[in-house]
Amino acid sequence: MRTLVACGAAAGIAATFNAPIAGAFFATEVILGEFSARNFTPVVISSVAATVVGHAFFGDLPAFVLPAYELRHPMELIAYVVLGILAAVVATSFIHLLHFSEDVFEKSRLVPSVRAAFGGLLVGCIALFFPDVFGLGYAAIESALAGGTTTFILLSLLGVKSLATCITLGSGGSGGIFAPSLFLGAMTGGLVGAAVQLAFPGHVAPPGSYALVGMAAVVAATTHAPMSAIFILFELTNDYQLILPLMTTCVLATLFAGRLNKDSIYTAKLRRRGINIAGGQVVDLLRDDQVREIVSQAATTVLPSADIPTLEQNIMTSATAMNSPSLIRANGKASCVFERSCLVIARRSPSSRLAQTSRANRARSRHRTREGCSEL
Repeated sequence: MRTLVACGAAAGIAATFNAPIAGAFFATEVILGEFSARNFTPVVISSVAATVVGHAFFGDLPAFVLPAYELRHPMELIAYVVLGILAAVVATSFIHLLHFSEDVFEKSRLVPSVRAAFGGLLVGCIALFFPDVFGLGYAAIESALAGGTTTFILLSLLGVKSLATCITLGSGGSGGIFAPSLFLGAMTGGLVGAAVQLAFPGHVAPPGSYALVGMAAVVAATTHAPMSAIFILFELTNDYQLILPLMTTCVLATLFAGRLNKDSIYTAKLRRRGINIAGGQVVDLLRDDQVREIVSQAATTVLPSADIPTLEQNIMTSATAMNSPSLIRANGKASCVFERSCLVIARRSPSSRLAQTSRANRARSRHRTREGCSEL
């Protein structure tokens, strides 16, 4: 079932954005959570088939036609690092706002139809002042990529698009988060690009290049799927010039988003419904355990003057003998630790005193056994 869901997700992404590679990697990173030939093969087939069907209806054209952008100076990577951090903050805020909207509408006691109508009314009021919140918002994205959007409009659209999307989804309306993430990323990147251009005019890439990378960064941060974000932006633009800042920003955005929010926007929604998408998979069992929860506080203590047989007897009779070492204390302080494995090594060493004592004890035991048998 998980593989079939992944195939459907890959086909949807591939056909919608004309991005078969990104669709396959999205399904692998987000849905499957693992890479294997057995699972990846049907996902790729579904992605390719959906792309072919999409080409028949929409043609083989990139979603955005852009001027050639490039990394003009290696120091620009610092600005892209800042963009990655801001993208993580935007993505995390978007996820929390979406959950807040869902909780508010669920507590409103409105029937689903009235709830959806009320949400549509609120979004319509927002669209009266900012019509770009309607639909996928490709026109606003293209304007930001071309550098033709003012800073005020970028900042305004960043806020109202987040609010409109959360109201729509929270009220029970139909929609996704992939295209809104691209929208928010373009606005975030455009703001960073405008700030960098203002600080270093003529020495850095235009704001459109930062908007382009910001699209992938916010997608990576919301989905926790950096490879998918990198490939989808590459396929949307057919531009390889920004691959270095693209990789850097997406990875950093995913890293910081994971620190701010453990779950992606998909897994968080499932977890709120009591569904663990990682169930049945091999996970790191010790990842969430603390050392103080595992380490044993009980330990056998002996004096430094104790002989080896006494030490052996104390360890063997201790309740924690199999797992805990013995502390050899001198003047009330632990002076050294004697592991149980040391006894095993000592027994196996022919020259050790413990081994000689053990052989003597076994000899006396056999002698008593023979005496008991002769008396019978």
